[in-house]
Amino acid sequence: MRSVLIPSVVFVLLIGTSDMAHASPSSDPGLDPAAKLTQLRAESFVAERTGRNDQLLKSLRSLRDLQIQYGAIDSAMNTCLRVVRISGLSDDRFAMAHDWRSLSIVARRAGDLSGAVAAGKRRVLILKTTGDRELEQRASMELLDLLLESKRYREFKHQSEANLAAFKQERNGAGEAQVLCRQGECLTAQGRPVDALSLLHLALRNRDMLEDKKETARLLFALAKANMDIANWSAARSAFEEAMDLTPTAPTSSPELYGLLAGIHEGMGDLRSALHYERVESRTKDSLFSATKAERAARIQLLYGLRAKDEDMATLRSNNQAAADQLLREKTKTRWSLFLSAGLSVGLLLLVLLRRRELSSVRRTRFKNRLITDRAKEAESKTSELEREIQQLSQALVRASENREELTSRSRPSIDEIRMVEILVKTQARHTTDTNVAKTLGQLQSRIGTLNLINKHLGQADELGILQLKAHFTALADHLVRERGLQGTVQMDIKVDDEVALDHLLPLSLLFSELIRVSLEHEVTGKKPRTISVGLRHLGQHQCELLYLDEAGAINAEALNNSSLGAELVLAWARALGGSILLLKGEVTAFQYTFEQGASAAMRKAS
Repeated sequence: MRSVLIPSVVFVLLIGTSDMAHASPSSDPGLDPAAKLTQLRAESFVAERTGRNDQLLKSLRSLRDLQIQYGAIDSAMNTCLRVVRISGLSDDRFAMAHDWRSLSIVARRAGDLSGAVAAGKRRVLILKTTGDRELEQRASMELLDLLLESKRYREFKHQSEANLAAFKQERNGAGEAQVLCRQGECLTAQGRPVDALSLLHLALRNRDMLEDKKETARLLFALAKANMDIANWSAARSAFEEAMDLTPTAPTSSPELYGLLAGIHEGMGDLRSALHYERVESRTKDSLFSATKAERAARIQLLYGLRAKDEDMATLRSNNQAAADQLLREKTKTRWSLFLSAGLSVGLLLLVLLRRRELSSVRRTRFKNRLITDRAKEAESKTSELEREIQQLSQALVRASENREELTSRSRPSIDEIRMVEILVKTQARHTTDTNVAKTLGQLQSRIGTLNLINKHLGQADELGILQLKAHFTALADHLVRERGLQGTVQMDIKVDDEVALDHLLPLSLLFSELIRVSLEHEVTGKKPRTISVGLRHLGQHQCELLYLDEAGAINAEALNNSSLGAELVLAWARALGGSILLLKGEVTAFQYTFEQGASAAMRKAS
């Protein structure tokens, strides 16, 4: 005869399933489980980041119950461990006990019976501190079931005897019956059915006190198993049928009961019925295996959906982190803006105070300004007369440069005439007491000297009208530098890529000299010599370009439009050639002047 074992795991599973259904969150049947899991994970993540432990515990418990409900055992195990670690800091003993019960259930479903027993013991210890005897009794029974299932019979014996003594002291007949039933199952599993029958019959005395039909049916099934082991077939069949009347659907969840019934029929000689129930047991096990496979497939599908939700969650977290970083940067900007506003306010207050002090000094200086204004008017009148004379002289020079025929025949005044004018201006400057007039005459004397040098170079042209143009410009620049005593502070880089008609050389040389004067008037800090680059080249058959670049930045729009004598002469000589001026922006401003070349003899390019 085949030996059939009725494990207590059947009844523990029934109780655990009922409790898990009670503990799981009430969710909408139409709600996507993966979406719900992702939502709870997001809530727990936010609560953990913000430091709200109460909200974190609530979210983790809901997440744990949902994972248990849908069979995500590994995830549920991790969540349970997090919950019991965090809930240890709380004062709610009932919630802590429920957390350890959930950990025990998950560990048992994962096959870790030792972990399930340890969690069950912790739950019993916590409930003893609450004073709730009913919950403590239920936890003790579940601990006995776990010890029985894990075959830890010695621990089971000590724990069951302690529970039985406590129930006897309390005169709790239902509790005594439950403990005696489990002790009988333990003895039957150890091969001691006779000893088990004595305990089971003691438990039957209090069967009327058992309110749960499942507990009564469990007692009767255990009695049937013990009677079958001692070959008391009629008593075994009677107990089995009575148990089936109480729980008709028990074998569908525990196929071993069909095996028990088959063993009873085999012992009674009804081999056909025994074979029938053996086949029913096999079909039920196959059905449960198929259901398990289907549950596993559904669990895998759920995990795939959960993985997709996790990826979306990771994206949302990265976006949230980026938004948080942006918010932090904006906070920093706002903080600095406030500091800057405060600084500006303080500065404005200081300016107001300084302005009040200046008002008193302004009143004192007004009288002095009146005297200075009168003297300035006198100086302006003298200066205006001198400027008119200089303007007339400049216009005369421009008209002389524009007359090309006169340049070829009598293109330039003689050196003696220029020398006479220079002597007259120098004599006038020595006898002038006004400093402004003397300064202006000095500038005029310098420009006459420059004109004298240009005229000298033009007189040195050969018979074909060819002049060494690079040497001419270099000598002119050196003359102006020595005149101002700036030797060694300026380096000239002159490049003449083409030749220019000789009749353009006088106004072009005057334009070049005025540009040099504007550059030399610009003060430069530092000991390193600055470089002035000059380029003269053809742009086409009839057009030339003069490119002037001062690395000190002296040539710019402000310098050419400040109504100074040098700026006026630059513009005047530019108009004399009929060209156009363009200021090129860069690291420093470059002066570009383009003009049309006449039909006169060309000058040879300097080497």
